[in-house]
Parts: sequence; structure tokens; C-alpha cells
Amino acid sequence: MNEIKVPLPPVDEQRRIVSWLGAISGRVTEARDILARRHRDIIDVAKSMLFPYGSTDRRVAFGRLLDRRTLNVRVESDVEYQFAGVYSFGRGMFVAGRKAGRDFAYKELARVRAGQFCYPKLMAWEGAFAVVPSECDGMHVSPEFPVFDINQDLVIPEVIEAYFKMPDVWSKLAGDSIGTNLRRRRLNPSDLLAAEMPLPSMDRQLQYRQVARQLKAADLAMQVMESDLDVLLPAALVQLFCSEKPLADGRLPSSAVGRIPEFAASDRSRPSLVDDSDEEISDALICCVVADELQKAGKRCRRFHLSKFAYIAKRIGGIPIYAEFIRHVAGPWSPRINDVAQHTAVHRGWLAMKGERGDELIPGPRFAEALAMAQQKHGVHLGKLNAILSKLHTFGDSGLERWATILKVVEDLQGANRSVTEEAIQAEIDGWPGKREKDAFGRDSVQKAIRGMVHEHWLPPIAAQ
Repeated sequence: MNEIKVPLPPVDEQRRIVSWLGAISGRVTEARDILARRHRDIIDVAKSMLFPYGSTDRRVAFGRLLDRRTLNVRVESDVEYQFAGVYSFGRGMFVAGRKAGRDFAYKELARVRAGQFCYPKLMAWEGAFAVVPSECDGMHVSPEFPVFDINQDLVIPEVIEAYFKMPDVWSKLAGDSIGTNLRRRRLNPSDLLAAEMPLPSMDRQLQYRQVARQLKAADLAMQVMESDLDVLLPAALVQLFCSEKPLADGRLPSSAVGRIPEFAASDRSRPSLVDDSDEEISDALICCVVADELQKAGKRCRRFHLSKFAYIAKRIGGIPIYAEFIRHVAGPWSPRINDVAQHTAVHRGWLAMKGERGDELIPGPRFAEALAMAQQKHGVHLGKLNAILSKLHTFGDSGLERWATILKVVEDLQGANRSVTEEAIQAEIDGWPGKREKDAFGRDSVQKAIRGMVHEHWLPPIAAQ
């Protein structure tokens, strides 16, 4: 330790640094308080719409609303299983780690599907309930996580999700036990199915579904903000101490010190560390994750790959990517990905450009910083994203373009309320400029790709015509 030199600016500059960081810390605390209040507001909106005070809605046992599923996956020692987990306090399900069958003792698992209901028996007392989101579809949970189909003739998933986000529901299900006894209490499926909930009319449930979409979007935006707050102070320290090499005597160079804003901790103005928008940063971090996955697989990351990987990740994995995608001769393409996000990543030193045409992206000097920020910002989604990327990097360029193109065609057909059949998909591809002339989009190749995507559960079964 005695041999380590620490960059040390003059005392006056140290005071300014402390003042600056203190102001940022204060703003972070205030922002977290605001987000917590907005989260409670979302719960209150749902409660007032679905379960208003004094309501005379009939109470229905969960035994009529939920149908328990049996364990449906026999564990094999040499197979890897992607697991999902459930957050406490009504925060939903998340992508957990991957484990080989030899690394755990369970002989059977449950494979969950989007729209099912799930909870860990031991953690139900603190609100660990979830409706399975699309990004966790097909993942696995242990036998300690009962899984249920929702009887949508009586109740829609959005209502079940809203009900189990309410803290007073958790306490009712937990009973009167407190402290250590409460922590030891397990909510067995039979006890849950015997409990009751007030059941709103189907008309009110469907009205809430429209509102729930907006509430979910707002909640997702707040999660992104919380992720930003998590990395704000580390990013400030990186800007201060890591972006410039110290001088020979250990002091920070004037160019680094000069970046510290002139304001006191009591100043209400918000310090601005970056010029890029949150959306640009978020998409740029996705580009870095793509580059990292390809690098680990020993493959080059070219501009051609970015939009295809990002589109498939957004479409199949539900990854929060802000860019929109359009039809392009080389497949789904986004100027926000290939221009704005890429420029942001290069400008920040996360990626660098290589090759005569500058179309290859390689890790930049701050690549590790980008991956750490991606973990903070997209951590809940990275398991799903990496699973998708590990599948896609086995494809050649033609296969990648073909699968991305088919997914875009299916999205467009669904958006136009048109039937999705193999014939309709082929007709759209034939009419997509630049596709018909490519061997990769012949009828046999397209049909084979459709079957592959159905097998991967990326598409539902599709009729020939």
C-alpha cells in the first residue's frame, strides 16, 4: 500500500470535489424519494380502479381463479437450465442465472410461460409474487416456486398482478405472525387457493388493462431512472479520476480539475455529467453488450450486425431498446442504432472503429466501464439478452438477416391486423426491395427459418396459407 500513489488535487480543489459530489448525492436521494412516491401512486391508481373502498364486488376463492401446474421438466445432469427468480415487494419476475443439472439437487423443474402466476413459498410474506413477463417465457423455476395458469374467463393477468402488488394483501396471506416466525412461514399452494379476493366485473378489468399498459410503461421508465441513479456517482468519480492520467507528482491535470462544476451543495441546479440522452446511452450500452458477446465467440462485430441483433433482442426478448426499426435492403435497420447509439459508444470510448471502411467495432479504452454500466442499467434483462445473442452468433450473415427479416415481416403483418401465414410472409419478403434477388430468401430457406423460430418459441405455430 505504501508504494501506491493516489492522484491528489490541491486542498481547494478537494473541497470543490466534495461539494460537487455532495450535491449529486443530495439530488440522487431526492430523486429516489420521488420515484418511491410515484411507485406508490401507481399502486394506488390500480387499487382505486379495481378495488375501491366500499366496493360490493363478490369475493372469489383463488381455487377458481388459478390452476396449479405440475413440474414438467425432468432434470438431466449435462443440460444447462436458464432460471427465473421473483423479486420481493411486488417487483415482479427477473432473469436469473444458468445452471447445469449436475449443479443442483432438484430432480424436476417447472418451465414457466408468459401470463402464468408464480411465487416462492418461503418469500410470499414479503410480496414475492409475479405474473410471468414475456422476457421470462420458457425459463425454469425450482419446485419451491408453485406455478399456476390464470383462468382468464374470470380474471385477466393484469388484475392478478395488480392485486399482489398491494402490501395489505401480503400481510393477509401471511397471517398474524410477526418477526422470525413470519420469516419461517411458508405459503403453501393449498392455503393460497383457499384465500379469496374481490373480483371486479370483466368490463372494469378490461378498462384497467388499457390503463395498466400506461402504468407499466411509466414503471419501466422509473426502473431505468433508478438504474441511472445507481451509476451516477460512480460515473462522476470516473469522470474525475479515470479519464485523465495523473501527473508525475500524483496531481490531477488541470484539464481534469477544470471539469468540476462551480456550484455549492446548496445550489439547486442539477449537475450535468453527460450530453447524451438517457435513451442514447441505454441503446449504446446494448451495442457494447452485442460487441462483447461477439468478441467472446471469436467473431467480428460489424455495423451490419448491430441493427439485426438489437431488433431481434427487442422483438423476442422484450429488451428495453428505444430505437425503432424500418425495412432496409439489408434487413431491419435503425438509424438510432447504427448512427446515434454507435456514435455515442465511440464518443465515450466504449467502442472504437476499425477497418478500411470503419465498419467494424472493437472494444474501446473504456469498454469495461460500459459493461459495468450495462449490468447496472440492463442487469434484469442481460440473462435473456445474452441467451439470444449466444444463439444468434452461431448464424452466418445470411441466416441472421433472414431471421431478422422474417420477424419484422411478422410484426408488420400483425400491426396491420393481417393473417400471418407462410404464404403471407413470403409475399411480403418478395415485395421487400432487395430481398427477392437473394438466395437466402428463397421459399425453402424461408420455410426452414420459420420452422426454426417456431421451435425456439420465437414465433407461434404458423399455417402454410
